Order: sequence, then structure tokens, then C-alpha cells
Amino acid sequence: MMFRNASHSSTYAFLAVLFVTVFLCLYKFQVFSNIQTSYWIWAGITAKDAPANSELYVYQGIILTKKSSSTYQRIGLYPHPLKSEKLYLSFRLEGDLPASQFVMDAFNQNIKGWKRHKIEITGLQIDFDSATSKLLKYSDFLKDLRSQLPKEYALSITGLSDWAVHGNQKTMSDIVDITDEVVFQLYQDRDSVENIDFYIHYLSEYPFPFRVGLLASKNNGRYINHLRTNSNFRGIIYFIQK
Repeated sequence: MMFRNASHSSTYAFLAVLFVTVFLCLYKFQVFSNIQTSYWIWAGITAKDAPANSELYVYQGIILTKKSSSTYQRIGLYPHPLKSEKLYLSFRLEGDLPASQFVMDAFNQNIKGWKRHKIEITGLQIDFDSATSKLLKYSDFLKDLRSQLPKEYALSITGLSDWAVHGNQKTMSDIVDITDEVVFQLYQDRDSVENIDFYIHYLSEYPFPFRVGLLASKNNGRYINHLRTNSNFRGIIYFIQK
């Protein structure tokens, strides 16, 4: 009888450890049912830092433009075999807006590397902090880029939280029509944006489809529960930090 009790105790202990492990994994990445969840793989991060077979947005480098002259600096994860249901290639734009053809050249150059490892690319993501007052100019750039991007690839962009509040609604509507997704970044550097509760409240009634970018290290549960009441809310992309 004592042996049987000990065996039951070991089983209960094992199940308890298993439950806690699963809970911590879900807590770490804030996985919510029925909500699309993806992960940014930025410089210094690998695909192993995200849950297996996740949709990934892999940083490929910076395009810096000054006085109509653009340069491309290759940074981030190099092409290699990996398991991912969907893979976007992300490019950071800094300075002025480049010629759309320059972006396409960088995108096509990187696609070749990934395809050599039999990785199919889902789309292109542009990370550009356009001033809210200059969204019309950015919209024109995106329209030109979309016209050059083959239809088989989706076009994703990140957006400043201020766009949602102060951006011209006609321009934002046009950007939504041009792109496949707009991801409002609700973090800055290593912390959430200031007044994040204000932006969450505003986005809970936002009239256009959107996703949000959040830090994977934060407890975002109450934000997601608030946003999911909006039928235009399309999901989350988590920024993983070391």
C-alpha cells in the first residue's frame, strides 16, 4: 500500500510539473485562441526563440536613404533551413523614402538565398516610422511598391500608434487597401509606448483592419482581451528580446 501511494504521488508530481511547464510557455508568449499570433526575429534573435512552426517576420537589414541616394546594410538572420508555416522578410527604412525599385532589389536578392534552402516566402514587410503628417506621401510610395511586388507576395507594414489616432482617415483607408496588413507598434525600445492604455482604448473601436506589435516579455493579457472586442482586430506580432 505504501508503494502504491508513492507511485501515485510521483504521478501527481509529474503532472503538476507538466502543467506548470505548459502554463509558463503559454504565459511567456501570451498565446490566445482564435487570434493570429506571429513573431519578429530581429538581430540577435533566432527562430528557436519563437514557438515551433510559427509565422515569422525575419529582419533582413536597413535601407538608408539620404538626398535620393540609398544604401542597403545586410543585418539579421541569414538564410538557412528552418521550420515555419509562413515567413515574411522585414526591411527597416531610415531617412527619406527610397525608390520602390531599390526595395524590390533588396527583397529579390534575399528571396534567392531563402529559396536555396527550400523556404517559401509569404511576403514583404516594411518597417518605416513615417510622420503622421506625411502619411499621404508614404501611401504613394506603398502604392508604387505594391504595383511592383508580384501578387504572390503579401505586403505588410508596421505603423506608429499615433497614426491610428491622428492619421487622416481617408489616407489610412487607402493604406489599408494597398497593403495586406498594418501592424501598430505598441512598444518603443524595451518598453511599452507611453499611454498604452489610451491607444488600446482607441484601437478597440478602430474602423479599419489592423494588428498590433507587442513585447513578448510583457504581460499583455488585458490589452488583448480589450482589443478582441473589435472585429477589425486581426492579431499580434510579438517582438522577442534577449
